[in-house]
Amino acid sequence: MLTPIESKLILSSKMSEQEKARMESKAEARMKVHNSLYPDKVTAQEVRDSIRTNATVMWEIVDETGKVVMDTNGADGEFYGPIEPNKKLTYRTVYIQKAEPSDLLMTFTPAKLNEQPAIFTNEGNTFVLKSFRIEPDPDPDTSASGYVGIIEAEINYHKDNLVYYRMDAVGLGSVEMEEDDLSKDSKLPHISTITIRNFPKGKERENQPVTITASELIREYENVDWSFDIVSPAH
Repeated sequence: MLTPIESKLILSSKMSEQEKARMESKAEARMKVHNSLYPDKVTAQEVRDSIRTNATVMWEIVDETGKVVMDTNGADGEFYGPIEPNKKLTYRTVYIQKAEPSDLLMTFTPAKLNEQPAIFTNEGNTFVLKSFRIEPDPDPDTSASGYVGIIEAEINYHKDNLVYYRMDAVGLGSVEMEEDDLSKDSKLPHISTITIRNFPKGKERENQPVTITASELIREYENVDWSFDIVSPAH
């Protein structure tokens, strides 16, 4: 749509049957992981309903000189400024992000990480948990124990994977990953600090198994072959 004061591009999409089947399989896998660990049971449909269904599409529109005249750096795909009418333009997709159910499952004994790393693989990603320590919680008002468990790790991500979301240490608290190296080169490890909130202080808990899960995985697809020419409408 083109008006004297703003332009807007509206996109719509739907899953292919092949992608629907893949997502069904992912929801089933997540359901099995959840139901094996938590007292509240869920169905595959509930797993699907909990995942954000809308993909995030990063796109840009360029003119014949290659200059970007409109892109998703604007507010909801809106561009506030004039675009000349009857002008040949090209739409280009930069990347697409979307969430899907995750069956990440890592069970380890924290104290043993200081003796020997624990290695896990999931969705083409490799986690190497290298060490563990307990520190005071920097935000103790949100923690019953007043402490957090800190894991130093290296993660090699698959090229299409971006981040795990809604991570949890079963029976303890939420889990946060802070990456020191945000390079997307899949050949390089991402140096990460994994923080388990509400971790009890004491050797006894450190020597008991801990299970970390994540309910969502965010994928980012780059170099998407989706572009087309358009002509800006006349006033």
